[in-house]
Amino acid sequence: MKMLSYSVDISAPADRVSSIMLGKDTFRQWAGELKPGIFYEGVWNKGSRIRFVYLNSEGKKEGRVAEIADYIPHRLVAIRHRGIVADGKEIVREADAASGAESLENYTFNEHGGITTLVVNIDTAENDVDRFNEIWPKALAVLKSLVESR
Repeated sequence: MKMLSYSVDISAPADRVSSIMLGKDTFRQWAGELKPGIFYEGVWNKGSRIRFVYLNSEGKKEGRVAEIADYIPHRLVAIRHRGIVADGKEIVREADAASGAESLENYTFNEHGGITTLVVNIDTAENDVDRFNEIWPKALAVLKSLVESR
């Protein structure tokens, strides 16, 4: 696994940035750059299970199942990916560092003088690095535009 880091400065307070980032409808807009059609099922509460899914060509849900490892409103969202969703069913794997069954995704919101710096840290497999380096900046640009246009 490799830890990747991305950041964007957004001209808005942290509460507005996080609210738009995590909102059901607005999440679909910016995260669609990561995976077209993606949405989430669940809530952003510490310890809660959440699924990041999309509909495949057969109309069945696919994606990832995760747990909110930590959540401090407007400051931190920490996600622990626990498995996948395939054919609409969850396949949850126990944490196994050797197999990379569990990965982390963290979002921190740092506000200074009306500007919020959103920092994203993501564990990823080596074979996804180039793809993530292409799509994550696009997704963050869409999020910045969504927040700053409201």
